[in-house]
Amino acid sequence: MGGKFCPICGRKVDIMVEGFCPECYKKTHPLMKSFPEVKVILCRNCLSYKMEGRWRAPPSEVSSVEDLILYVVTKRVSQSIKKKSYKVMEAYLERGKREFTAVLKIKGKIHPSITKSYTEEYKIPLVVTFALCPTCMDFRGKVERAIVQIRAKNRPLTTEEYKSIKTLINNVIARISKDSREIIPIEVKGDKYIDITFSSQKAARKIASELQKSFPFKRKDTQKVIGISGTGLPKTKTTIRLMLPEFKIGDIVNLSGKLYKVLSFEKGRIKLLSLNNYRESSFSVRNAFSRAKVAAREEDIKKVLVVSITPPYIQFMDLEDYSIYEEKFDQIPLWIKEGETVGVVKVGNKSFLVPIET
Repeated sequence: MGGKFCPICGRKVDIMVEGFCPECYKKTHPLMKSFPEVKVILCRNCLSYKMEGRWRAPPSEVSSVEDLILYVVTKRVSQSIKKKSYKVMEAYLERGKREFTAVLKIKGKIHPSITKSYTEEYKIPLVVTFALCPTCMDFRGKVERAIVQIRAKNRPLTTEEYKSIKTLINNVIARISKDSREIIPIEVKGDKYIDITFSSQKAARKIASELQKSFPFKRKDTQKVIGISGTGLPKTKTTIRLMLPEFKIGDIVNLSGKLYKVLSFEKGRIKLLSLNNYRESSFSVRNAFSRAKVAAREEDIKKVLVVSITPPYIQFMDLEDYSIYEEKFDQIPLWIKEGETVGVVKVGNKSFLVPIET
């Protein structure tokens, strides 16, 4: 008759694993060695957790401290499992008066001779410590690590620019801060300019990048050493300057000897209307910054009513003082109609017709 006897339980089995029946072998050879006490360090302010010497943001699906503790423990155990066939099937916390215990059910098999995977339960004692991560410590102490400076070249921000940029900043902060609380600024100030102060350099760079997607900013990043940390590394403060062009929407610019009206700012581009042929075109922010010069401001464009057209003359009524006057033009575009309001701007000793949005 076939079969062998297990020296531990005395049962007769067909398959032996290193001299023992599969059940006794599993009892003497657990899937995992006993776990030492696991230390979990959490930020009591933002619920970041420290792992491998680094603070990390909690995942979006974690909604409570218990969930976060379980997430950290499960992640550490999963990283410590060397066999890819092992898998954490279930995990939950047992909470005492002052301590936590993590209960993990791990599935696998300890020896290739064992045909089926099985599940073992492990209880892991935890030491949970609450502290402040560096970002929250700086934030609470109002420590400035970075500042985003928003300006316009040689002019203040217009009311429209200010409102649009401020709205975008608020929207971006509201959206991103759900996943990363370090994005919340220490201070936002200014009326004709905007300064946003952060305790996190990463947060400042993120906000600056988001703003660049919607406005034609010229960006310059600088860093300054402000001290030495407890680990001997230099502490730095980052300044990110975002500069809008000298011209604004509605202004007239001279670009390579030709005049254009600035129509809009788009991502990395500036849309212009030629005052020569009244065709739209666009230029890169870098190109416009280096070559475009302000020829006239939007406020310099005079609104007039077209009274009559007798080429090459057009008779206008000034809508400010209702005076009637006449000007000569080399070319009168087809869109000029009697009884309509247009703009006239003088650059040098020459007048140009400018479409007016109604």
